Amino acid sequence: MGDFSGKIDVEKLISFSDDLVAVLKDQRDINNLSHCLQQSHSLKSSCDAEFNDSKTLIEGLCLIILNLICNFFFVDLIGFSNLEQIMRKR
Repeated sequence: MGDFSGKIDVEKLISFSDDLVAVLKDQRDINNLSHCLQQSHSLKSSCDAEFNDSKTLIEGLCLIILNLICNFFFVDLIGFSNLEQIMRKR
């Protein structure tokens, strides 16, 4: 597969085709392949759900941290200890 020069080894191709046909002739092999495919779909679905949950959690934490940083610098620059004091002054 690493050689992409355009040359095809016909003997290897025929051998591979014969092996593939032999595998697919056996019903147990087809059933095993089908079962593996179903399991891979299930695993992908679980991984996608876990990824989305983690992504949502990280995004939420980033927003909280960003909010804390912005509040800290805003309050610190003005010289008040918290936002309530700033709002009362207005």
